Amino acid sequence: MTRKTERDDTSVFVGSDNMFADLGFPDAEDRPVKLSILMEIDRIIKGRGLNQAQAAQLLGIAAPDMSNLLRGRVRGYSVARMMRFLAALDEGVMIVFAPVKCQDGEKPCGSISVLGGDDVAGDPETAAAYETLAKAAKSKRRAVA
Repeated sequence: MTRKTERDDTSVFVGSDNMFADLGFPDAEDRPVKLSILMEIDRIIKGRGLNQAQAAQLLGIAAPDMSNLLRGRVRGYSVARMMRFLAALDEGVMIVFAPVKCQDGEKPCGSISVLGGDDVAGDPETAAAYETLAKAAKSKRRAVA
C-alpha cells in the first residue's frame, strides 16, 4: 500500500509482514521458513568445520548447488526437502501442531516457526521435546541396524 506523506513530493510504501511478498517473490509464503532452515543448515556446517563439497555430499546434492543454497538461493527447494537436509546432517526435525490464541480476530494468526541451535537450548520445554525426539531416533536406528 502506498500513501502520500505530508509533503506531496514523496510517498511511503507500507509493507506487509512478509517482505518477500512485498518484493514480489513467487515463493513468498515459504521463503521465510526456507531461509530459517537454511540458517540452521549453515550453522551446522560451519560448526562441524565442513567445506561446501563435504556438505554437498552429506546432503546428496552437487557442490555448485550447495554453493547456491548457501548463498540463499532457495527457489526450487521445498520446505520438506530442506527438512530432509537437516535430517541428513543428523538433526532432528519436529513438527508440532498447537492452537494459537489470536490477539486480533481480523486475520488468521497461525504461524510457522523454525527453532534450532540456541533457540532450543534456551527453552526447557523445547529442549525436552528435542531430547525425546533424539531418543526415539536412536532407538529407531538400533531397530533398523
